[in-house]
Amino acid sequence: MKLFYSNCDCYPIISALAVYHRSPAAYEALKSFKIIQLPSSKSLKKFSSRRIHSAGITKDTHEYIEEQEQKYKKYADEMVRGS
Repeated sequence: MKLFYSNCDCYPIISALAVYHRSPAAYEALKSFKIIQLPSSKSLKKFSSRRIHSAGITKDTHEYIEEQEQKYKKYADEMVRGS
């Protein structure tokens, strides 16, 4: 199963956005410790506004679920026949 960010190097930014959206004050505190280099709040806001957000599941996720469903049906049929 492919993740939506698997073909980009934006994972660190997405992680930073998760912290920032949870608590901007906590994000600024982490940034001020200078343990790791974090993007500015302005950069996060720009990145967030440019991203296309959509509801629902991706095509890859849908295909994965269908594959798992087929495997389960096959397993269930084998169990019924074997009983």
